[in-house]
Amino acid sequence: MAATHREASRAEIDALVASLLSSAADAVQHGGWFNSHNHSCATWQIWPDEDLSDEARFARYSDPEGMLRGWGTLVHGVLTSYGYLHD
Repeated sequence: MAATHREASRAEIDALVASLLSSAADAVQHGGWFNSHNHSCATWQIWPDEDLSDEARFARYSDPEGMLRGWGTLVHGVLTSYGYLHD
């Protein structure tokens, strides 16, 4: 199922993949700042009443390859694009 009624061009697909990989690489480069619940916004803690140890929190929310950030960037880009919003 597509996000819009038209097929994405090869250039659009390549741009999305490049954005995904660039954002993932940026997250990896910044290391713990992107991955640490204690040093970033609380969006890493999805369930507010969740009481996890530091080890359990790291196991669940760590992003050593940056793909959480990368896919978040890609989904945000698609869902806020003019073509998606006005199709």
